[in-house]
Amino acid sequence: MDVKDLVGVSKPATKLIEVISAGMGRLYEPVATRRKADADAYAVKALSVAEGEAAIVKAETQALAQVRQLEILANGDAELIQRARLRVLTREVEGQCNVEAIAEQALKHLPASVSEAPVSDDWRRKFFLEAENVCDADLQLLWGKVLAGETASPGSYSVRTLGILKNVSRYEAEIFMTFCGLASDHGHVVNMGNNKLKEFGISYGSLLTLRDAGLLHENDNLHRDFGDLPDLMASMVEINNGVFIELSAPNIRNMKIPCYPLTQAGQELRNLIPPNPCEPYLKAMGQYLRQKGFSVKRGRIKLLPDQPGTSAINFDEDL
Repeated sequence: MDVKDLVGVSKPATKLIEVISAGMGRLYEPVATRRKADADAYAVKALSVAEGEAAIVKAETQALAQVRQLEILANGDAELIQRARLRVLTREVEGQCNVEAIAEQALKHLPASVSEAPVSDDWRRKFFLEAENVCDADLQLLWGKVLAGETASPGSYSVRTLGILKNVSRYEAEIFMTFCGLASDHGHVVNMGNNKLKEFGISYGSLLTLRDAGLLHENDNLHRDFGDLPDLMASMVEINNGVFIELSAPNIRNMKIPCYPLTQAGQELRNLIPPNPCEPYLKAMGQYLRQKGFSVKRGRIKLLPDQPGTSAINFDEDL
């Protein structure tokens, strides 16, 4: 069977299925298009480790070298050999189930259009080697979004980011999501001092956790500056979780804002998190930046009555 034989599969999904199939070593059939059995029967079948199942055949092939080595080490102990064989096969089947769960999440989050550029073979191999060890459902969702995003736009997620993501625990992921609720689209959270961020769910210990995970830069004394703005520009607009913010000051090019910036991996993974603005943080940030000499305005999208179908962002409200 080839990908073209799957019924009702869109062009973006076809590309994703090709990537998944290359990672699995066989054609991957999404749950929605499997014709041998319904999704529940398929899942039960995969977990039953039945003879002749494609996942088991693949697992036995991959595990053969390991089993032979175990036979040598077992020195003829048949029961020990059998236990080792079952352990290896169980591990391989569990890995297969993890990969298929991630593949289904990727299909759910695939955009309507994708790039024609191919996904790197090196990236694909690295992804599936790591993905088979992801058992947590929430983390499988993140991995599925990464696969969908890389399929849609190759180069969106680096191999280094995969290496960091594989070590992210559920606890670290929860802290990261809270941090992203405070971060601008540039990946910065304003450092207001005095452990102020604790009021919004990010203690100093949380920052250390994100640093240990490779998601946040190490230094406490980093600043965001505006020296690269054009000479005559006195303001700039940024977005924080869907909220438009205008920063302005007569000498903005010489001003700095202390901040906690995400690493490249953290910034890439931040793109997976749905916008969830923290209004108390935004209000506190506005007050802090005004004390620093900035004018801080919140933008509101308004329809233009004299131009039907068009809109503009008005910055006439203090953040």
